[in-house]
Amino acid sequence: MRRIILCSLLMLNGTVAANAWSWTGDPEGQKLDQEARHFLTSQNVCGIRLKTSYLLDLDRRITRHHKGWKEYERFLIDSVTNANAEYVRQTPVKERKEECEKRLEEVTSKGLLEASSPNGKADRRGKFDINSWVGVWAADPSWCRYTDKIGEHDPAPIRIDPMSIGGLENECKITASRISYSPDKWNITAVCTAEGETYTDNRLFIVAEDLDRLTIIFGDKRVIEFNRCR
Repeated sequence: MRRIILCSLLMLNGTVAANAWSWTGDPEGQKLDQEARHFLTSQNVCGIRLKTSYLLDLDRRITRHHKGWKEYERFLIDSVTNANAEYVRQTPVKERKEECEKRLEEVTSKGLLEASSPNGKADRRGKFDINSWVGVWAADPSWCRYTDKIGEHDPAPIRIDPMSIGGLENECKITASRISYSPDKWNITAVCTAEGETYTDNRLFIVAEDLDRLTIIFGDKRVIEFNRCR
């Protein structure tokens, strides 16, 4: 029993999955990783909403430390998501509830709880809500002139709405959009059709502070930066 509980706590913070990333000679990186995993889990498993200012600061610290931070971020989110799912599957509801109560007390004592509601479960996205990435986007601003020819002209922008992504010879249905550890980031799951083939793609949307730039990290590790078409 003791071994099962220990393994559950390790999975809760994603420690088991973290072994796939080497922290040899990088204690600061390991410390940041543990901090991100801890609060990401508090958010996703327990529904605790953290202050936007804290999450953005954590994101900036991770960005400064990791030169290849986009690759690390994808690893972090995927590994914590998998670890949390395993924890929820194996751990009794009563035990999870007790753990979440402890985490809520910790977050509150550190002044990191979103103050918009007593339990911190109010929407904390603010301006980074779903509308922050809905619109027409172009990798080259000059392509915005072809907004009315999306899907027909090459080159042309892409159009993103809450349920779909449309581009040249590529259409995707958004099946899930979920919170990441920072309010300016969205994890998107889409079922896409291109050249007669259908596939599932997981993407990370990163919205710039001015809401006029969008970085998309695709499932195959491609990174494309887009500008909003007005």
